Amino acid sequence: MYWVVKRPIATWMITIALFVFGLVSYQRLALNLMPDLNYPTITIRTEADGYAPEEVEEQVSRKLEEAVATTQGLSHLESRSRAGLSEILLSFHWDTTLDNSIQDVRERIQRVFLSADIKRPLILRYDPSLDPIIRIALSSSQSLSELREIADRLIKRDLEALDGIAAVRIQGGQEREIQVLAQEDWMAARGISIDNIIQTLASENVNMPAGSILEGDREYLVRTLNAFTDIDDLKSLKISRSDGVKIPITEVAHIQEGYKERSIISRLNAEEAVELEVYKSADANIVQITNQLKARLFDGEEALEGQLPSHIKLSILEDQASFIESAINNLKNTAFLGAFLAIIILFVFLRNFRATAIIGTAIPLSIVVTFAPMYIGGVSLNLMSLGGLALGIGMLVDNAVVVLENIQVHLDKGKSRQEAAAVGSSEVAMAVTASTLTTISVFLPITFVEGAAGQIFGDLSLAVVFSLLASLVIALFFVPMLAASEVRLPEASSLPPWRERFGSWQSFKKDFTEHNGFRKWIWLLWGIPRLANFFLFELIVTLCVYPCMILA
Repeated sequence: MYWVVKRPIATWMITIALFVFGLVSYQRLALNLMPDLNYPTITIRTEADGYAPEEVEEQVSRKLEEAVATTQGLSHLESRSRAGLSEILLSFHWDTTLDNSIQDVRERIQRVFLSADIKRPLILRYDPSLDPIIRIALSSSQSLSELREIADRLIKRDLEALDGIAAVRIQGGQEREIQVLAQEDWMAARGISIDNIIQTLASENVNMPAGSILEGDREYLVRTLNAFTDIDDLKSLKISRSDGVKIPITEVAHIQEGYKERSIISRLNAEEAVELEVYKSADANIVQITNQLKARLFDGEEALEGQLPSHIKLSILEDQASFIESAINNLKNTAFLGAFLAIIILFVFLRNFRATAIIGTAIPLSIVVTFAPMYIGGVSLNLMSLGGLALGIGMLVDNAVVVLENIQVHLDKGKSRQEAAAVGSSEVAMAVTASTLTTISVFLPITFVEGAAGQIFGDLSLAVVFSLLASLVIALFFVPMLAASEVRLPEASSLPPWRERFGSWQSFKKDFTEHNGFRKWIWLLWGIPRLANFFLFELIVTLCVYPCMILA
């Protein structure tokens, strides 16, 4: 370690570079409550309005299960059939590439034929039973149908376009629909059945291609536009009987605008509101996605809140990111308190301010340097990784104490600081390295554990391993360089007298007398703040720095 002692400037430059890399990496680290648990799961969701749970199971869930049951890498299959909804949860092995599995499942689903009134199955990369990351409410004194329409057409479509958002669900409010209320006695009198009405509505409400027309070198595509655009189009519809007689639909049914039957009612401050639940994709970061959502909703000129009518209020009901940030900050404060107590205990036992200051500098430096390999290794800031750093703080001190103690032994033998630092650190370098590698060999194998346990405790083990490697580098290179530094007061004067420690007042009076007339009072506008700053600095040096120099 002779070159570390003889080239302190190069050592300082390397240390500062590592510190800067660690600081930049810390600002870019993702923030999570727990490590990212990338469960290899896929959810197939199919809506079948009007179907009972038994019919959903027979006509939807069972057909899809048979189609995807032989997917490669599938470990578990579970289906949930409810009234009007089928959800099939596919769990794959941990080493399965989920993108390839999704493509395979999509191809298998396309070969399944479902009834025409059943919506197309959707493949989701999340479990709908999980909690949403954020819940948003729309409230207004106006109609609930307007709120529902704004939430669907404006907010939902905009938020689902953001990266990391898997789905946005809307609950509450009133959803408009056109209701055809068939009258049984009218139908019986005119010989019309309910099947005739259903078939006529399905066949008439369509837009179909009608080929093309060639005119010279141009080709025109032709379409037949027959879809209903308003309620009057529906009222003008006629139903054909088996004998060819056409009966107006208004003679067998009432047609009116209404609202779908509601199964969920959302309230905000005792008033009905529309709720939007936002779900993240499997690989998205909760805090980053939530901050992105809040910025899109409330910040900037193009914020969604500014595009809403004045009578509509947008508010956040629940936010998982706030809880995550609170828990992480609490753990950070605990780690800082632990580091501070470790320094105090070291000072009690070492009874040397210089040695305590060196070790106290090594602890935060090692932690900051640890952030660089954490960022490269894809480790986020979460309870497990910060717990690993807090666990490593106690171990960070060991290497520095061993190196510094051996340097002190050579100082007691009469050697110079540079020679003692070089010889002392070289003697214990192999022992400190072996001790650190022994501890690393205990934590490192945890990262190779498969499954949820490996993903949860992997960040903790990597944080401990990276912090120990950083402490080893700091103990063998930075600590000897500091221990070899000569920091002494001049021999001629030990400490300045009390009167000379506060020279800012004398300088202030001298500058004040040099100004004449009204310039003297104008100069006071910046002279007094300057006096306060210099006096505060002199007070801190007098109360803190000079006593430490006496102890050193």
